[in-house]
Amino acid sequence: MNSNNTPSKRSHWGCVVSLLLLATVVGAMVLSCPTRQEHHRAIASVVEAAATEIIDERMAAGDNALTHELRQVSNLLIASMVSDGIDERLTTDDFWVCSVGKLSLSGRSQPVSVGIMGYVFTASKDDVKLYADNYIKELESKIDQRLKQEVDEKIVAPVKEQLRKGVPKELLDIIDQLSSSPGTEDEAEQ
Repeated sequence: MNSNNTPSKRSHWGCVVSLLLLATVVGAMVLSCPTRQEHHRAIASVVEAAATEIIDERMAAGDNALTHELRQVSNLLIASMVSDGIDERLTTDDFWVCSVGKLSLSGRSQPVSVGIMGYVFTASKDDVKLYADNYIKELESKIDQRLKQEVDEKIVAPVKEQLRKGVPKELLDIIDQLSSSPGTEDEAEQ
């Protein structure tokens, strides 16, 4: 009979040990589940590194005066701008054993980080750079369009109005062509 009881006791203790081990692992996962602040720090770190690298690359390429000015103040401003931007847009979904960080970008909430066992995993710096570079190009395009519109409304239109009062029609036609042609800057330099 002893031999019959021994295997059942082993199986019983094996189940108990397995359940205790499982409970310990799950408990550790629950207790070490990353918080919103930990997601914020991890995402901000990657975005700051990507932004600094983009500015450095654009500065090295002599992209424009704006990037030169940004580079001079970047160490002071990038961290603050990134932190504020992430803070406004970050939400975390807590699943007790893990958490998912999501950023609201362009009206959609997109997962950007996963946290488990005290660690937060984010997109790579290269992925962030690609997204940021595309965003910067889009933003620069909008700024260029807005700047052209402002120049047309506040400088070109008043000058045209003043010139219309005493300038021959042929000269006004030339001015109109120059101000509305897409290569105005290139033509003006030649």
